[in-house]
Amino acid sequence: MNTGALLRITPTCLHGNTPGACLDCHREKNNPDLVTGAGDNGDAPARNGSGGIVLQESGQNYFISTISNDDPDYWRICKEKGLWGTRPHSSKAAAEVRANDLIVVWELKRGLRAILKAVSLSQRPRDPGEFPWADPELFVYLFPIEVLVELDVPIGDDFGRPDRISARFHLKNAEAQAGFRRLEREQMTLILDAVATPY
Repeated sequence: MNTGALLRITPTCLHGNTPGACLDCHREKNNPDLVTGAGDNGDAPARNGSGGIVLQESGQNYFISTISNDDPDYWRICKEKGLWGTRPHSSKAAAEVRANDLIVVWELKRGLRAILKAVSLSQRPRDPGEFPWADPELFVYLFPIEVLVELDVPIGDDFGRPDRISARFHLKNAEAQAGFRRLEREQMTLILDAVATPY
């Protein structure tokens, strides 16, 4: 029976996700083990500098993720495979990652190491074996990345203020200590200004 009402249909990809932002589509387009080639391209943009990163007016999220210099294999594998994985305590923020979101990589006790772009939305893989790191059962969310900026020497910050907000990037102490957390646009702007300027 036709009631005359029109239904608005939002298009989806073959997997039921947003077109252009699906981990499964990315897997099929590139190859089964999700290698994007981001770490293999000697001409990849912005090894030192912002690479002309421009923040979108809307619809873009910003995150910070901390890596430990005690585990250099994690970052190496991220670049080689073009993947980022998050652990259970970071699940709330990690579940919100979508294509074109920016992720700041913060090296514990050293500072800003890199800036990444999410290539598709984050998902829980069907098989834990898709996590390429040791102890894959410790990870929950996975998404493909492109390295936009990687710094040879991390840019540090001063967290000694009484309010525990850093002097340069206005980060909360907890944001630079562990996990995967959201950033505000103002914080992301300060970070992009820092990598665009010689230091």
